[in-house]
Amino acid sequence: MVSFASLKDQALDRHPLQRLQSMQEEIYRQLRLLIPDDVAFHDSLVSEVAGSPMLRLQILERHPY
Repeated sequence: MVSFASLKDQALDRHPLQRLQSMQEEIYRQLRLLIPDDVAFHDSLVSEVAGSPMLRLQILERHPY
């Protein structure tokens, strides 16, 4: 689950561009938790957990940043 509650409290006193940067950093941090390091070596992954739908991840583009 994605939660931006802590960002909302801190962001009210900041410039809109600083709030945007903080939100992007949080999204990136959470994506790093979700997506394993195997993605660096493969263009697609499949995750299967008993009792849950299959999750498929396909890398469409790669960039150095």
